Amino acid sequence: MFGGGLRLCPVRKLSMIVLVCLTALMFRKYEINLVDKNSPIKITTAGDELLFEIKLRK
Repeated sequence: MFGGGLRLCPVRKLSMIVLVCLTALMFRKYEINLVDKNSPIKITTAGDELLFEIKLRK
């Protein structure tokens, strides 16, 4: 994702911090629910199988 060796991304740590902050902001500001609560959750590498809805919190 961020390369390696001499070509390692110089801002990789900053980008990971930004991703954590963005995720925290999303969960604080929005209510996120699984569309099908009865389906088992499995680890995937692509987001095409896990369906969810996002609603603005009141």
